[in-house]
Amino acid sequence: MHQGHPFRAGIREIVESAPPASLRRPVVGVKILPDSKQPRAKPRLSEIESLLDGVTDPGSVRMVDIDYASRLNRVPDGVARFSHLEYAHVGGRRIKNYEALAGLSNVKSLFITNYTEPQLWPMTPLALESFRSIGDSLDTCEISSKKLWLQRSKLRRFDGGRVRSLRVEKCKSLDLESIGALDGLEELIILSAPKLPDLAFLANCPKLKRLDIFSALRGTNLDELERTTIERVTIQIAAKQIEEVGTANPELAITNGSTCYIGGKPADHFKDFHGHVGPAAV
Repeated sequence: MHQGHPFRAGIREIVESAPPASLRRPVVGVKILPDSKQPRAKPRLSEIESLLDGVTDPGSVRMVDIDYASRLNRVPDGVARFSHLEYAHVGGRRIKNYEALAGLSNVKSLFITNYTEPQLWPMTPLALESFRSIGDSLDTCEISSKKLWLQRSKLRRFDGGRVRSLRVEKCKSLDLESIGALDGLEELIILSAPKLPDLAFLANCPKLKRLDIFSALRGTNLDELERTTIERVTIQIAAKQIEEVGTANPELAITNGSTCYIGGKPADHFKDFHGHVGPAAV
């Protein structure tokens, strides 16, 4: 579950069960992980805290990465010192306490796993570039991020926020109508969706430009696609349905990966669809 970051130097590793005596300077990022030879060894949290407290230039630390296999049960308090932290990748599946992140105001990439609370912890409003959560127990969510990716989330609804690109994967409890509460949504990707009787929720997303549904749709009413202003749609439906929708809405570029219609006419999925940028390109 590696999360990307731009740093190629200054990343210091801390084996949680055998922390080093000190961290070599400069410290641009900290990666906390278990011992590969003794993955069940107990973390030495107090020693990890001492290491983080010993960083002489906490403002230089831009990234913290806690490995998915970590046995830590909270984000070390010392992380709160890293006032310029930009990448908080907290993959540790046992972590229950995120308070050390609450006051950090420069985080732009946030990653969490197995979050067990119904709402996110109180945090400083963040100008997030990316937020990814796997296996959380969120009930409602109001967060702003250019990219938002939820996997196996128990989320029931969105209560607001500004999101440009939303990806939901195996989110069986999500009320898709609530996606309309997200301001500025331009891209929506749905993977392994529950049964969809219709796509009426798209009417609540007036700025949506791209829709990808990677889930077999059977018996779904597609009328909304015939009048939508979305520019590009990838959807797992039969070739005949692609033809019907594509003919009815000539402003739409639509494909199922093989059959493709653009401008109300048959087109080539690989040659035409991927180069299509909107109605003006027809």
